Formats: sequence, structure tokens, C-alpha cells
Amino acid sequence: MKRSRVGFAAGIAGLVALVTFVTSTQSAVIAQGTHAAVKPPVIKLRWSQEFTGAAGIPNFVQTRSAVAGKHVWAAEVNGLGGGNYERQYYTDGAVSLNANGTVAHNAIELNGQGQLAINAAKTPSTFGSAPGSTPGTADNVNCWYGRCKYQSGRINTLGLVGFKYGRLEARIKIPSGIGTWPAWWMMGANQPTVGWPKCGELDIMEAAMSSGWAYSAFGTMHSFPDNGIGLSRTIYPDKLYTAYHTYGLQWDATKIIWSFDGKPFFTLTKASATSAANAVDGVRRSWPFDQEMYMILNTAIGGRLGGDSSFNAPPNATGGTMLVDWIHFSSVDGVGSVIIH
Repeated sequence: MKRSRVGFAAGIAGLVALVTFVTSTQSAVIAQGTHAAVKPPVIKLRWSQEFTGAAGIPNFVQTRSAVAGKHVWAAEVNGLGGGNYERQYYTDGAVSLNANGTVAHNAIELNGQGQLAINAAKTPSTFGSAPGSTPGTADNVNCWYGRCKYQSGRINTLGLVGFKYGRLEARIKIPSGIGTWPAWWMMGANQPTVGWPKCGELDIMEAAMSSGWAYSAFGTMHSFPDNGIGLSRTIYPDKLYTAYHTYGLQWDATKIIWSFDGKPFFTLTKASATSAANAVDGVRRSWPFDQEMYMILNTAIGGRLGGDSSFNAPPNATGGTMLVDWIHFSSVDGVGSVIIH
């Protein structure tokens, strides 16, 4: 999520063609060997989450008002700007109100149509003006820059559900609202103790509706040393905002593969990522991805990607909604584990 975009250097191995004469028997052996080499991997679903249920705040998200139970996600509540000068206040309550002061939409809610919605909205002037006008929202809606202009949602699975290696995929529809910055990403489970970027970060999907990034999505890896610069690849898909798309990430001890609608678009090997060609100020990047990682879903407003040169959201920004249809985690050829806390 934290980033100042930059490409990456990658070596391309040369190909050497060998021409020789073989007998028919040798040809059969070669053909059999070729067939075995392209055998598809064994994909086994290990964990999934669908978002069916009645409209409203879901019971699988830990909020300040949630009853005790087994939660998959925890809501974050703060106005710190995500380390990127973002303009939203992350809340676990309402982000918009009806004319009579009742809740129109919560930051994190099921939409009643089978999707999880992460809503961002311009903060109504009525918020905080009377008792009961901000059901579920924080008492203090000040952000790092002053009175918050927007409110939104951010949830994570830290200490609840983690993943190590394997394949993660999610069917997501991203918002087209100006200034929005939706993301689905992961960080190392040791983040609370070692901090960012030593914990490692894998951005499975990021997109920003801003002058520099409109109509694009990207996958990125961050590790120490990083200082906001990651190894990244950008794509420009058709119907990016008008349709659901499947974003995916598959990783093991030697490589990470990003995919869009089932097709890989970025492969980063450990050897390449930690090579001198991708060093930062002469220091080679670390590879902190041989550990449990946890997921994050959020919709930011403004900041480094969604904002202008001063990180402000455009004056006409009103927010937007990221919809998540499902999330699946699978092992690949037996590699990939789920950690349930």
C-alpha cells in the first residue's frame, strides 16, 4: 500500500537451440518427457469466504460494538493517513446518513446481495452535531491533518487468520469515484514487532482513480530497504470499473506470481528481488515472505496515489465502494497452509 511507483530490473535468460537427429524411439521418450513437464498443478481449496447474509455490519468482523465470537476480520479505527497522507478516517460505523439521521451506509457492511462492501464517503456536516447522529462512528473524527473530510473502512486478519505460501484469489469490483484508492494486500504477521517494511508487503490489487493512475491496476512487492518504493507491474484492463475481476497472488519460497482474471501478469523471483540490480541505495532487498502473512482490505481517499501533488483528494471527490464477491485460498501441489488463531 505504501508506495512511490517504480519498475524493476529483471534478467532475461538466453535460449540456446540444439539440433540433433533422433530415432523414433527417442522421439517418443522426448514427447513423453515434454508432456510430463507441462502437467497442470494440483490446486486444492483450503479456505474460502463468501459474503452472503442480510445487509448490515457482518458478524465476522470485530468492531468496537461487536459481540464476542469467532471473527475473521478486525476493523481498524484511526485517522492516521495510512502512512500515505490519505484523507479518510477509518471507522467501524456509519459513513453516510439518511435525511432523518439514520444510517445509510456503514464503512464495512454486507450489501445483502452477496458482497462485502468497503464504503468511503464524504463526511456529512451533520456528523457529531447532535447525540445519536453518528451511530457507530468514533467520538473523535479528527484526522492527522485536522477535521476529517472523508470516512471509510479498513479491515485486516492479523491474529485471526493467516496464510503461508499457496494461492489467494478474490473477485472484486473496484470504485470509479474520483480520488478513491482501493486495495487488497498482505503484510507479514510480524509487522507489530518489526514494523514496515521489514515485515514485507504484497499488494495483490491496488488501483487509484487519479490523474496519474486512472484505468490501471497493479501488483507490488515491498521489503526492506524500501522507503516507499516497491517492485511493481501495472496493467490497463478493459472494463476495470464496470465489471468484477479476479485478482490473484501465488507464492512459494522462490517466487511470487500476480494474476488478473486467471492470467499471470507479473512474476518476481527471490533471486531477482534480492539481486544487486534491484538494490536500494546499494543495499539488497530482503525476502521476508517465508512466514505467515495476513490480509488487508481498504478503500482510501486521496494520499500518494488518490490525491494531487499535495496529496489532497479532488474537491469533487465524494467517495466510492469496493465490492468483494468472494475470497479463496488454495494449496498448489500440496504447498500452502492456513493458520487459524
